[in-house]
Formats: sequence, structure tokens, C-alpha cells
Amino acid sequence: MTALPDIFSELNADQVTLLRVIYGPAREEGRWPHWQWVDGTYRGETGNDTRDVLRSLPTVWPVSDHFPRYGLVKHDDRIVRDETVIRLTVAAALHLPEFRKVGENFTQILQVLIEQSMYPPRDPFEVKPLVITNDELWQDYRIPLNPVLDRLMPDLLWNEPLNLANGSGRAPDTSAWQLTLNREGLRTVHEVKGLKDYVETVVAWVQRIPDHLEHAVVDVAPAAAPRLAPLIVPQSNYIDQELIEKLEVAQQGSKWGLKKLLQLLRELNENYDSKNVYACHALLRAVLDHVPPVFNQNNFASVAVQYSWSLTDKKYMKRLEEFRAQADDALHRQIRSREDILDFHDLPPRAWVNRLLDEAVAVLETESSEA
Repeated sequence: MTALPDIFSELNADQVTLLRVIYGPAREEGRWPHWQWVDGTYRGETGNDTRDVLRSLPTVWPVSDHFPRYGLVKHDDRIVRDETVIRLTVAAALHLPEFRKVGENFTQILQVLIEQSMYPPRDPFEVKPLVITNDELWQDYRIPLNPVLDRLMPDLLWNEPLNLANGSGRAPDTSAWQLTLNREGLRTVHEVKGLKDYVETVVAWVQRIPDHLEHAVVDVAPAAAPRLAPLIVPQSNYIDQELIEKLEVAQQGSKWGLKKLLQLLRELNENYDSKNVYACHALLRAVLDHVPPVFNQNNFASVAVQYSWSLTDKKYMKRLEEFRAQADDALHRQIRSREDILDFHDLPPRAWVNRLLDEAVAVLETESSEA
């Protein structure tokens, strides 16, 4: 098992092939394919497990499971079913050569949409939606639309995390479409100048959502908007049960005694399910203090800084190191006249801790294979 790569890292051949399979129908027909077709086609071409390759694609995780994550592929169902529509995001244009022109054209058009969003409304007493059509892009702005993007533009704008469009429509039996633009979403990307710049902006937005919670989540990305969802139904466990099981297997060939770690993780899940906030703080702090030797480090601060994490994972580990001070608060703050302010939702996102343990499993498996 290896860590998921950074979203800008080079993909392997299997991952690129999966993106190409997904893009094929969109390039030919202007519509994204369903999972049954993607799975059958990819397996037929490569013999690989499509789900495994899908899961291996780089993903940018937000600081909370309640907010959207961002990767190269998007789907709206929590469980991938035969009928689930599988899309590429604009970020996939960084890795798939034949899709790159679409991504570059997308950011070019984005500049026009941003310009439109900056114009003040003419009527001070009536609120009107900001609407633009593909005919206007061609006739008024002389932008030569890539034929594929012309068909996919409404879908791309609607499904990117920033919710750049509030609605879209297409005239029956024609190629004409119109978009109702989201001013707030467009202002978030108003400095974007190119494809990579756009993806970097989206990644930064996903990773700092709580820093501008009111504007980004309420105004830019309302709850009703479709969001990228996990491949499996969320569980009540804080620690992924599959990781616990892999640690149980790893302890059989490991030089480390994992019995205490496994018990800490089981108790953490039990208390998480019961929403025992102080027990969870204490147990997670114990886990962080317990694992550094696996990474050949003396303390968790060194794990966060010295270990060779991907760019995204290093940010997660630094946040977990910062959490240790919060755990001290839960454990050592003495009684006072005012109520404590910590609650269950102050715990770090599951994704951070599971990535730590996922990497620990990878290290243990590597050591075992080399022994």
C-alpha cells in the first residue's frame, strides 16, 4: 500500500488509461458515461480492477468530511452503481493530453465570465440573474469554443467545487445553451490566468474552507449543490475498520508490538460512536504520541516535518500536530466558572488520522517484506 499522490503528480499508465476511457464518450457525444460502461471497457482493455485504479487517483481532502473533496474524477453517488455517471474534472486536463485543450479553453472562457460578473447591475430595484450563452461567447467575445467544451461547459461549471454556475439549460435538439452564473463563485477565481493556476486555486479553496466558512459554504456552495462523495457509505467509525484489520495482519510480521495501538484505535472508535468528546481527544492524543517510532522518529512533531509525506499529506500531519495542543486543553484545563468550549465537532477530520495510519501500514508492510 502506498500514499495517494499529490494532485499535480505524474500519473501512472493505468491511471491515465482510466481517464482516457472516461473521456472517450464525452469527446465523441458530449456526455459523460455511466459506471457500467467505464468498468466494463476499462477491465476489457487492461484486465485491471477499475475500482482499485479509481481509488488510487490523487485526491485533495478538505479539513472536514462535511465539505467537498477534489480529484480528477467526480461522481454524485455515495456508492458507485452501474448507473452512476462518471465525470472528469477540469484538473484531469493536467494529466490527459487530449483533454488539455478543453481545460485551457475552459480557463479562457472563465476570464470572460469573471468579467461579466464584475459589471454592476443596471436596475437598483430588481434582482436579475447573470446569464450568458454560448452564442454570446462566440459573437460578442469572439472566443473560438473547442467543440467538446461547447457541449461540456454547462456540466463542468456546475460540477466544479466552487459552484461557478447556479443553473444551466440547453435548447431542445440544438447545441445552444445558457448559464446562470454564480457571482460569488467567480470572484473566488478572479485572479486565475491559466489551467494550472485554476486547479491550484480550487485546491487551496478546498483545503481552507473553514477559514471563510460563511462565504464559501453558504454563498458559494449551497447544500443543495451536488458534491463529490466517497466511494463507500460513510461509517460511524472514526478509524477505518479496514485499516485496523490491516494493522492486525501487519503485527504478525512486525518488529513492533502493535497490541496497544490496536486497542487505542478500537476504543477510539467506540467512543467516537458514543460521541464521548473528551475520551476521543485523549485517545487520539495517545495514538499520536504512540506511533512515531514506526516512522523512525522520536515524537509526532518530527513525524509531521521529517517524514517524506506528499504535499497534501504533510499538511494533514501538521494539522494533527497542532491538535495535540487542543488535546492538552481537553486533558489538563482545570475546572472554572465558565463552561468548556470543546465539543465533538472539534475533533480532527477522519481523513487526516486515517492517512496517518494508512502510511503506518505501508511502512510496516515494507519492513515485513524486506525482513
